Amino acid sequence: MFTPPWSNHRLAPDEKYSGSLADMNLLGLQKNGPLSYIINDADITIVIKFSPWIIPWETKSEFRFVTEKQPDGTLRWIPRTLDNR
Repeated sequence: MFTPPWSNHRLAPDEKYSGSLADMNLLGLQKNGPLSYIINDADITIVIKFSPWIIPWETKSEFRFVTEKQPDGTLRWIPRTLDNR
């Protein structure tokens, strides 16, 4: 669908890396542009694909997050299990 700038990043076994959803161009729209978007709520799954150096095939892990609106109007990302609907 899209490739955020932090895709295809090579990590050492003990190295950490983080990316921001703000780095992604959701639906090809511009944030605060003429065709902008506002996220009121969301339910997303992030798929991490990786190839451990000792295993010659690719594996993946999935992580699901939903938003929860805070009293001040901001959204907080809450982890959920993949089967918890």
